[in-house]
Amino acid sequence: MCDRLELCSIFIINRRVFRGCVFALTVHHRCGSFVVQIYYMKAIIWGACGSLPTPPTPSLIREKLKNALWSARNKSFPQASDVDAYLDTLPLSATGSYRGNTSCVEIQTSEADAIICDAGSGLRDYSLSIAPDAAARTYHFFISHLHWDHIQGIPFFAPAFQAGNRIVFHGHHVEMEAAIRAQMNTPCFPVSFEAMQADIEFDILEKDQICKIGAVAISAMRQKHPGDSWGYRFEANGKTIVYATDSEH
Repeated sequence: MCDRLELCSIFIINRRVFRGCVFALTVHHRCGSFVVQIYYMKAIIWGACGSLPTPPTPSLIREKLKNALWSARNKSFPQASDVDAYLDTLPLSATGSYRGNTSCVEIQTSEADAIICDAGSGLRDYSLSIAPDAAARTYHFFISHLHWDHIQGIPFFAPAFQAGNRIVFHGHHVEMEAAIRAQMNTPCFPVSFEAMQADIEFDILEKDQICKIGAVAISAMRQKHPGDSWGYRFEANGKTIVYATDSEH
């Protein structure tokens, strides 16, 4: 017997709560026991700013501090932990920043390989989230187009400098490899592309070609943008995430 359940938003299993994910749950009943298999997809936005990174300004930080202090004017904080507890009640817009990194979106799935859309400055923050001693892994990049704000994070991607990792750049522009290499040439950058120790591949995709990464099927659509841009659709077990950026309407 095999029952398939489709879940979204919130799912609880083994006391873990998953929010904002897209799940496919398969329950197998065998000899009185249950084997639960979860397939999920989740988009993590490491950068979504256009053209150039835009860090928060001093005036914006001052405004956040003023608003937080004013909202706490009738409160008392006997201990530092009380301050933390109060800050935890405020929205991210009041206590932090949505950052201003250029395009980079991680598509988390149940697959062992990593999937990343574009490689703007947000790629550095994604890189910092990876433990220095992390096991070797394959990283698949789906590049929408070659404007600098979509590839400028590649020189700062630490796994590319670690032997044993595999980096695959997928894209529709035949000059993709030349563009990625060129931004690390003298005098633009102090470290050359050749310094990267990972195995690096460039996969030029054909129109209407379907890529497969485990159970994930990736298709693409050309978008109207100077030099062409491509949007990507990721599908697995009936669930879909679409990454579409830089398209004029």
